[in-house]
Amino acid sequence: AFADGVVLEGLVVEGSGSVGVIAQDGADVTVRRSLVSGNRAVGLGVSGSTATLEEVVVRDTLAWDDGLGGWGISILDDDDTGAVSNVTVRRSLVSGNREVGLLVAGATATLEEVVVRGTLARDDGLGGWGIGIQDDDDTGAVSDVTIRRSLVAGNREVGIFVAGSTATLEEVVVRGTLARADGLFGRGIGIEDDADTGAVSDVTVRRSLVAGNREVGILVRGSTATLEEVVVRDTLARADGHLGRGIGILDDADTGAVSDVTIRRSLVAGN
Repeated sequence: AFADGVVLEGLVVEGSGSVGVIAQDGADVTVRRSLVSGNRAVGLGVSGSTATLEEVVVRDTLAWDDGLGGWGISILDDDDTGAVSNVTVRRSLVSGNREVGLLVAGATATLEEVVVRGTLARDDGLGGWGIGIQDDDDTGAVSDVTIRRSLVAGNREVGIFVAGSTATLEEVVVRGTLARADGLFGRGIGIEDDADTGAVSDVTVRRSLVAGNREVGILVRGSTATLEEVVVRDTLARADGHLGRGIGILDDADTGAVSDVTIRRSLVAGN
């Protein structure tokens, strides 16, 4: 943990056996031109704090002994105090982590020129998400995330997943998401309501490419979405030959949440 106004520059944190770097308890931290590699559970974590991450590489985070965790970057609210994290990540690489490359839960974040790639599944074959954006089931805090000029590639299960939160994606490429070990999923972007809290997602995607994913390029379930100048192409079917859709729009039959989707000046091809 850090006091306010701490600047870490040229830092290398490798193989610590625990969390690489953590900012918590209302800290205000800047990390620049640093490498966080081969740590355990979480590479770089922010909880109830403010942080700016610039030109940071977070890679190859390991799971705990129970096979869980291994997240690259986690941005969370503080369950005890209710403090919401506010984090900016610029010109950074998140690669080869486990379960989820970058997770935002109950927090605010801006990601600019960020690459999230090659996230691995857990030992049980689940997960491997590129970016996860969700509300906090315990506190009810909703995430608000903006992603600009970024690449999410070669992850597993889903490239970007938004549940019960607000997000804006501009000039984002989501490509080559892989299926789970059981052959299911591999979706590009998933936008869903949170069945536990009832929170509905509201997501805008502009001037973006979603290509070469599996099952469905963009799925909207029980949520609101606006897609403008978006290309969704070359979505592959599952191993069993089913699906391979460009865009899927569904109501949530379990919660009754109805999807509301607007699509403008977009191309859906080769799915």
